[in-house]
Amino acid sequence: VVVADSADVKVGGSSCCTSWGCELIVASGRPTPFARQVAAFRFHKPALDPLWYHGSWRQLPELQHARVGGAMTVMDGLLYITGGVCESTGQFQDTAECYSDGQWRSVPWFKMP
Repeated sequence: VVVADSADVKVGGSSCCTSWGCELIVASGRPTPFARQVAAFRFHKPALDPLWYHGSWRQLPELQHARVGGAMTVMDGLLYITGGVCESTGQFQDTAECYSDGQWRSVPWFKMP
């Protein structure tokens, strides 16, 4: 149950996620129109509160590439997403993106083997 209105937030199923700061970040997924979408969920109650699951969603900027089945992590306080596939083209992503200064940027030093 999400208390806040989340009608304008878009994110697909089969997404990847990680925690970043005080938010749960959810990215990519199915169906195809959601493959580049990223959203953040902020919990409004402490973990021991009976209503701990209440919170609100916000939309983050779109990824540069669709990454269905990708992976997310946080390193040194920065949010990264890597791998995945663009289901509309069948192209597997062997690159990574980093969320910095309000936008997703390519990570030039990263290339999957």
